[in-house]
Amino acid sequence: MNRYILKRCGQLIIVLLVASIFIFSIIHLAPGDPLVVLLGERATAEQMQRMRQAFGLDQPLYVQYL
Repeated sequence: MNRYILKRCGQLIIVLLVASIFIFSIIHLAPGDPLVVLLGERATAEQMQRMRQAFGLDQPLYVQYL
């Protein structure tokens, strides 16, 4: 019984990892800038840069994922 539970927990971890990578990829491959949606089209370049730093969107993809 313990072996079955450990096997299922291992499978759960793999499925969650694959799902999180898939969702992260879809979000980054979507067209448009999410900050434009969040701040609106009238946002200044300074506001955009500040929010990009606050959300970590100026970091490499692997850092953003972690």
